[in-house]
Amino acid sequence: YRILIQISPTSYEIADPKRPTENLGKYHAPTLKPFIGPMDSLEVPIVPIHRRGCPRKHKPVQNQ
Repeated sequence: YRILIQISPTSYEIADPKRPTENLGKYHAPTLKPFIGPMDSLEVPIVPIHRRGCPRKHKPVQNQ
């Protein structure tokens, strides 16, 4: 991920490297991990960033 702006000393707005102008959201510094290595070696993030909190509720599938 690419950091767009630093909101506070511990919060950052980040973007996807493939779409650098699209804001993915505001994230706290401990959730971000530094990447060390050549930028062209990775196509997708190793560990995707997940939002905190409970997962969304899904409607049950009705069997016919």
